[in-house]
Amino acid sequence: MISLFTYLSCGAVFAQDAVPEIDPFAGINEETDWNVFDQESGATDDLSNFGHDYTKALKLCYKFFYAQMSGKLPEDHPLEWRGDSALNDGKDNGVDLSGGYYDGGGFIKYNFPMAFATTMMAWSTIHYWRTLKDVGETKAALETLRWGADYLMKCHPENGVFYVQVSDKTADENFWGRIEDGEKLNYQRKSYKIDANHKGTEPLAEAAAALAATSIVFSEIDSYYADDCRRHAEELWEMAWKPDQRRTYHTTFPEAAKAYKSWTGFYDELAWGAAWLHKATGKQKYLIQAMGVYRNQHLEKDISLFSWDNKIPGVHYLMAEITKKANFKNTLRLFCRDKNHGGKAKRTPLGMVFLGDWGPLRYAASSAGLCFLAAQMKLDPDSNFVLGQSQLGYILGDNGRSYVVGYGTDFPTRYYHKESFCPEQPEPCGSFTGIPNRHQLDGALVGGPDEFDRYDDDPWKQQQSSVAMDYNAMLLFALLGKIDHETYGSKPPPRLAPGKGLKIGDMGQSGARSQGDPEGYDPDRPDSGNRIDYYHALQKSLLFYHAQRAGEIPEEFPIVWRKNATMQDIDGDETDLTGGYFNGGGTMKYSFPMAYSITILAWSVIEYPSSYGEHLEEVKDIIKHGADWLHNSARSTKIVASIGNQTYEDEFWGRAEDMKADRPIYSVTDSQGGTDLAAQIVCALASTSIVFSDNQEYSQKLISKAETVMQFAESNEGFFAENVPEAGLYQTMNFKDELAWANLWMYRALKEEDSATTYLETARNIADSEETLQSNPKIFDVDTKVAAVQLMLAIEEDEETTVHLDEIKSFCDFYSEDVTKTVYGLAYPSPFQATGYASSASFLCFLAAQKLSGKIEPGIRSSWKTFGFKQMDYLLGSSGRSYLVGYGDSYPTQAFHRGASCPNRPLQCTAEGYKDRDAPNMQILNGALVSGPDADEHFIDKRLGTKYTAVNLDRNAVFTAALSAAEFAKNQKDDNIDSSSIRAAINTASILLLPILLYI
Repeated sequence: MISLFTYLSCGAVFAQDAVPEIDPFAGINEETDWNVFDQESGATDDLSNFGHDYTKALKLCYKFFYAQMSGKLPEDHPLEWRGDSALNDGKDNGVDLSGGYYDGGGFIKYNFPMAFATTMMAWSTIHYWRTLKDVGETKAALETLRWGADYLMKCHPENGVFYVQVSDKTADENFWGRIEDGEKLNYQRKSYKIDANHKGTEPLAEAAAALAATSIVFSEIDSYYADDCRRHAEELWEMAWKPDQRRTYHTTFPEAAKAYKSWTGFYDELAWGAAWLHKATGKQKYLIQAMGVYRNQHLEKDISLFSWDNKIPGVHYLMAEITKKANFKNTLRLFCRDKNHGGKAKRTPLGMVFLGDWGPLRYAASSAGLCFLAAQMKLDPDSNFVLGQSQLGYILGDNGRSYVVGYGTDFPTRYYHKESFCPEQPEPCGSFTGIPNRHQLDGALVGGPDEFDRYDDDPWKQQQSSVAMDYNAMLLFALLGKIDHETYGSKPPPRLAPGKGLKIGDMGQSGARSQGDPEGYDPDRPDSGNRIDYYHALQKSLLFYHAQRAGEIPEEFPIVWRKNATMQDIDGDETDLTGGYFNGGGTMKYSFPMAYSITILAWSVIEYPSSYGEHLEEVKDIIKHGADWLHNSARSTKIVASIGNQTYEDEFWGRAEDMKADRPIYSVTDSQGGTDLAAQIVCALASTSIVFSDNQEYSQKLISKAETVMQFAESNEGFFAENVPEAGLYQTMNFKDELAWANLWMYRALKEEDSATTYLETARNIADSEETLQSNPKIFDVDTKVAAVQLMLAIEEDEETTVHLDEIKSFCDFYSEDVTKTVYGLAYPSPFQATGYASSASFLCFLAAQKLSGKIEPGIRSSWKTFGFKQMDYLLGSSGRSYLVGYGDSYPTQAFHRGASCPNRPLQCTAEGYKDRDAPNMQILNGALVSGPDADEHFIDKRLGTKYTAVNLDRNAVFTAALSAAEFAKNQKDDNIDSSSIRAAINTASILLLPILLYI
């Protein structure tokens, strides 16, 4: 091990695969020391006491970003005069490069400054999240940030390739018109890429910084998206860091040099990118690389300005924040002192810090933004706050003219921006004339006046009248710094240690909710808890399984838009596989989740048959249809894992009945491993045999097949997805939980026979020998059956033993006491399909409260039931929105489902007509439980937003089971627990609480 001092003294820049193991953070306490700011409190007066409406300016600033969007625009895009454009970008290289942002007044997409703007948007969001919440702009912040990040990831379609630009000056200057008409007017848009033969360091390092910073923002909001951002960031960084890849990018791409020549070289981007990667990942190697570049390249010298080209002052702030070292803070202090009165920086007569002829206001804004941060770090706080305010005041009109379009008095009306100059269709669009732009480009910061404060409102004087993404990114940075200061004084926002994501739950002093409330929520409406009808919802949920039915459809069928489908699903040995159920929104059949779903439905019928009332035979028929297919799919020498081609499925849009293509059947054979799949099928067959115990012949048929499949499971240990990658959508992490669960279900099915105890002992032995089956899994789902195993073993324990009782108690206590919840109470243990996890946990804990009544204290069981009731109420509308299609006043209308999106026959169903349309599905997919909201209570009812609107069998199965348990439990009384009283208390509390939550 070497010391950091020795490393820096050597001045070496290590390659990533040769990073010494040092600890630059030795002695730093993560809990207390990451805040390098002095903790002074004291919010100042309300913003209305100041001369400018900074919040209005901020909202306009975001509006500019929407105006610059390229590609297929969001359905709720705020500007009517903008439309979809440049959808064929990248086609010349066989890739999809639609999306992103146009840089300025033309239609070129320059990824270097776009990535910088994205980094600054992310930084602003991270540092000023509390202020964004206070002013109600989190939606705009997240949408505009993600728009840029999505595009940067598109530009990295494979490792070793990064597209750096689309279109060029020559093509753009020859095109005059609306970009929406570009293809019609033959606007040829060439794309340029970095690869092994075309080098360019700056865009790679900046894109890595942008995606690393974005990953911090989305770490808690959407962890899967954050992971994608980090992965792309690290791969791009590997390209940038390679010594043989390094080259100033404009020497490779002269097309970029005409507008964004890298005057300062690439070392500042390397230090900047490494610092952001360290912040995003917590990996020490990135900090070492940043420190090495800084020392070796003497980055403390050029601190004249902070811009898309020169990141050095920003590097000093990041390194001061990360390391707490005085040298970084002192250099940052010098940067700001140079901009203050008496410093080295040039000023105009009216006070603008003048650091360049072209777009000088961006430098004024960047100086203000960075020095607001320096002030929070207690670096000359008084003078730096004054500096920041003075530069923003100049921009917003302190001297009689505002330089932000749409804000204040005498703002620019004739700026260099082709799109906003164009008139409405069908009038043709030509070059600039003497008239104002036809569309007001709200929020755009223009370049600004010359060194004598002279400004000409003339689009042809582009040094002054141009607009650009980096201009507004800097304006955003400064505005948020000002608003935050006026609200919180010198009290800094919460600091994030490297590797930690943004805590979206952190609230500002005002405590105001800024996102609005779930669509459909009416604070004056009594809580729907009194109206929630579990039985009606249970009946409704059964309709979903009918919609998913494959094979022959009975004559009297509740889903009129469904007909016979996949009748060609016949195996090579003539085994009939036409039936079963489609898994989700298409026509794929996956045996593993289907078997899990049948097991769960059967379990609910075994425990709560009375809950189904007059629909008991209906649910039994649903179970039998699936069990029959599973029976056929499993033979002694092979088990079907999936039917259908997922690649073809992704390309196909239409009715299941219209899919005529041959469907491949993928199976696990007796020479391969497939324990998890086989064991899960055993669970389904054994549990179904109990449901049909009154039909001895059918029940025995299922048990006989279950015994055969159990032999397959035990003699072919391994994971089915490793042998059938085509079914890998449902690969598992462990098969011991499935194996233990299968033995428990065999024990229950054969409980009256002598052989039953062998299965029970086998399950106990597996649980006792597998550490993963002894801990709290915190989720119960299609992959993780641990909690179900623990509950079933706890039920079989004698009174002297509490091992498994303690395990399931830990699971239910976690959900009733400690699980993360959304603001309106949805359990959120994982960033994906929370509605499913809430349902599965509710089912298990309802069941545990009932089955363990003699072993668990009444108060604890009551808390488990209360949790279950609240989750069911939430899913059915107590938050103002139901997540069950067809139930309640405000339910999803665009569930991702091909068949439901299609019109009635004989109309054809195509992707162009029905996949992409922003309108309710043509058929109501009654009974489908969608994925649900994100952790911040956002729900986007868009068909292609599958994070919110996806449907599948396994999620619906646990929801149906939980409803059956809730229906049973609502009137249950035991040991002085009156569940009807619990329900009444929940309803009363909800009525009182929901209006209050509006203001939390």
